[in-house]
Amino acid sequence: MRRLVQKVVTLPTAEGRKLHIPGKGRSWTLFVENADSSIPTEISVEHGRDNSLRASVVLNGIRSSSGSETQLATAEGSVTTAATMAAAAGECTSTRYSQKGYKQVDIFKFYVRTYNASYPTGGVARIQDAAATIIGANNGCGITADTGVTYSYGGTTTRDAYVPNDLATGSCLGDGDGANVLTFGTLTGGAAATCVYAVGGNIVTTDTTFSSDISWWTSTSTTGCSGKRDLLSTATHEIGHSFGLGDLSGSTSDYSTQTMYYVASNCTFHRRSLGSGDVAGLKAIY
Repeated sequence: MRRLVQKVVTLPTAEGRKLHIPGKGRSWTLFVENADSSIPTEISVEHGRDNSLRASVVLNGIRSSSGSETQLATAEGSVTTAATMAAAAGECTSTRYSQKGYKQVDIFKFYVRTYNASYPTGGVARIQDAAATIIGANNGCGITADTGVTYSYGGTTTRDAYVPNDLATGSCLGDGDGANVLTFGTLTGGAAATCVYAVGGNIVTTDTTFSSDISWWTSTSTTGCSGKRDLLSTATHEIGHSFGLGDLSGSTSDYSTQTMYYVASNCTFHRRSLGSGDVAGLKAIY
């Protein structure tokens, strides 16, 4: 296992979870897709250059944030809910997106760890397809857009993805190590999870784990799927996080038709290509 150069410390939060604190001027965000109801869909920690600390948690559509080390224990701060957002309709008419304040720079090079016996056949190809979709802002709405970032697949690797296995208690680790790794493995509490590590407004590392307990659909076809989760759709969503997009958690159709909607059902395929809100988010960032 690789060792992180950065020595990390921990900070207890209200529910007893210990959060690793990144170095000054750095941040990390943990995104969880199809999280169990008791597990946050997003947790982030930011360590300012002035030594200030800020943590934010999204649970059941409600964001709670704190602005100092002492406040982290009570998770006090501003609260917003999905209900405060106005609704639009349709995959190609929505303007809704969430951006996190950081982005990829120039080249997104990633690796896939294939050590697990349950690794699905065709998984590497679908992950590459997902990266191409995000980088090119590929959509079915006829919208022309591009992130301006190129991607490079570095091949399979034995490197680790620094994503917590237990999403009820875990934390992203340290500052990341500069290698973007996607893998399949043990993941308790969600279908997939991504840790994004940033310095200021630039992403320096992203790691993703797809649950090996899930039966993944890896065909490019949409015919014949039964009881499986579409890997291309989920990978596109997770790599969207790796490019600075956040989750959408509203309950109306303009949220659920977008790739960055925070949950998905088995054998649903519309998230393979981006919706108009997803594209608007990428255009706002890049």
